[in-house]
Amino acid sequence: MKLQAGMVKDKYRLKETPRSITIQPGHYLLKRDVKWYVAGIVFAALCLPLVQRQWGENGFITGIIIIVVIASYLVHDFFFRINVRYIFDSGTQSVYRTNRPFVNHKCIMRFDEVTIFTRSETGEWYYAMGIKKKQFLKNYRLSESFGAGKKSEQRQYEYENEILARIESIIARKKGL
Repeated sequence: MKLQAGMVKDKYRLKETPRSITIQPGHYLLKRDVKWYVAGIVFAALCLPLVQRQWGENGFITGIIIIVVIASYLVHDFFFRINVRYIFDSGTQSVYRTNRPFVNHKCIMRFDEVTIFTRSETGEWYYAMGIKKKQFLKNYRLSESFGAGKKSEQRQYEYENEILARIESIIARKKGL
């Protein structure tokens, strides 16, 4: 189990200090999604000459549009989903959201406002956090999606014990301790 616990910490890029916890909940997307985006771009680029021969200039333009759309999804995910980090700082009793390529370091809520809950989308669910009584208006994803099945239950168990327990612990900690 220790080996798996280390893997979960790496998957979410968990970093702990005596005063804070930092997680990067979208880091798992780097391995899961980016390879498909790159494969789509390469496939579309390799098919461009064939499509241009068959459909002419319109086919070439359509192929370029497909490549641009896939590339824009890749750039969006990389900058706005994969690199987002949440810092739970016990010194200021606040949660900060930071996005590494950009220099912003924004306080999104205080510890006394945080509520952690589950959200569901398309048959799967994940952990999210939001401000109490407003958590369904604006919330922040904290985990990958979990579904039915033994592998998903194992990933959920590891996440709850290695990541979520630490987040809940630092939020429950009183200031100055």
